[in-house]
Amino acid sequence: MAKHGKTLEQKKIAEYRRYQYRFKVNTVDYSSDKEALPQTSTITINSKYPYLARDIKKTALITFAILAIQIILFFILKQDLLVLPMIKY
Repeated sequence: MAKHGKTLEQKKIAEYRRYQYRFKVNTVDYSSDKEALPQTSTITINSKYPYLARDIKKTALITFAILAIQIILFFILKQDLLVLPMIKY
């Protein structure tokens, strides 16, 4: 059974994945039939972890939402607007 080679689409997807995880990008021109030499270009990124700010914002938003729900629930239980059998404030 012959080994199945990658299609042009799969090669482009693999190259894009490598682009996301590296700071150097190898670009190859697949449009010509003759062999193209890869060109190397560098990308400068200001921070070492560019995804960190977005993750911290998400974590902070979830944390503040949980705290707000707990505080609202505390005041609802304290004013006896919601009575739960085994809980007294």
